[in-house]
Parts: sequence; C-alpha cells; structure tokens
Amino acid sequence: MVLSSTAATYGHGTAVVTATGMQSEMGRIAGLLKETPDESTPLQREFDRTGKVLGLVVVAIAVVMIVAIILVEDELHG
Repeated sequence: MVLSSTAATYGHGTAVVTATGMQSEMGRIAGLLKETPDESTPLQREFDRTGKVLGLVVVAIAVVMIVAIILVEDELHG
C-alpha cells in the first residue's frame, strides 16, 4: 500500500489507485477526526483563564496611566 505522503528514494515500482479523497485511508482518518468533538484540555482552559486575567490587568494599567496623565497635565497647566 502506498499513501500520498510516501516518498520513494530509490528504485522503481508500480501502484494501483484503489481510492481517492475521502474514500482513501487518509480521507477516512480525516473524517474520523472531523467527527470528534473539540474538547479543551486542562492546559488550554488554564491558558484561556490566564489570558483573560492578563487582559484585564493590561486594561486596568492603561486606565490608571490615562488618569495619571490627565492629573499631571492638569497640575502642569494649572
């Protein structure tokens, strides 16, 4: 059996095509993977939570910086 990803580096051979696309072995595997529900791993869920927390921290720092700039501008201009 020769799959589409098989590389020949030496010699010669003859092959018969028995299936293409979704009817091939690779296509069957792709179909099985497509049917599998996407479930988050614990690591993915932790990354999502960490990303949300970091996003909130960045927004909070930006707000504090904007308020500080406004207050300093008011003091400088009077």
